[in-house]
Amino acid sequence: MNKKLKEVIATRSPNLICIYAESLTEPTQKELENIAWALAQIGEGQYIYYFAEKIPNAPIEFLTNAMANTDDSFYIVEFAKNIKGADIEVLAKAVSRIGDETDILKFAKNVENAPIDILAEGIANTRNGKAIHAFATWIKNPPIAILERGIVESCDAESICSFARDVQGSSIENLAVAVAKTGNGKFINYFAENIPKAPTYRLAIAMAELDDEYEIQRFSQNTMHIPVKEFLRTYSTRLFEPDEDEDCLF
Repeated sequence: MNKKLKEVIATRSPNLICIYAESLTEPTQKELENIAWALAQIGEGQYIYYFAEKIPNAPIEFLTNAMANTDDSFYIVEFAKNIKGADIEVLAKAVSRIGDETDILKFAKNVENAPIDILAEGIANTRNGKAIHAFATWIKNPPIAILERGIVESCDAESICSFARDVQGSSIENLAVAVAKTGNGKFINYFAENIPKAPTYRLAIAMAELDDEYEIQRFSQNTMHIPVKEFLRTYSTRLFEPDEDEDCLF
């Protein structure tokens, strides 16, 4: 390594290192490797990406791994999208590890041959119901089972209903159980009214456990399933009457 390069690397300034790299008219491969190593040690995604994009013959495989070791998901996506020869799978695993929902979606939509299963695991692990629903509806042929696990674990009643409504091939039974567990009467009602083949009796049992007379009554009025109506009528009457076993306070 020549003296000038050593001095530039010693500054630990990624900006100066990139400026020096651009100033070299015919850099040797060893010089490029030393510069790439220095940038990797600093670990700023913006400059790793800049070096890979601007410098001919930059060691892309090494820079890919360096980029994957950063926490800069924005530049990981840019690297995967724009740098020829980048290992897309390595970068997909990195952006999934970081867990930024927006950047996972951008990677899946904008990077050619993106490994959708890896990215689906990443988005599912965020437990962000709206992001999972977006992934399932924006991405062609998404892995439904992986995304369904994430939407169930999100405990987001509105997103669970949207997933059941919009994602063909999802398990209505599993999603009904999930929305029931949220205890949100408004969306239990929505699920029963708007999702084809919703397990009405299962939802009625969940509804009857709530201290929400308005939603119970609305559920009973809207369902066409007579046994469910009778069940709710009996249960809600029992629910809102004093318990005979309780001691009277007056």
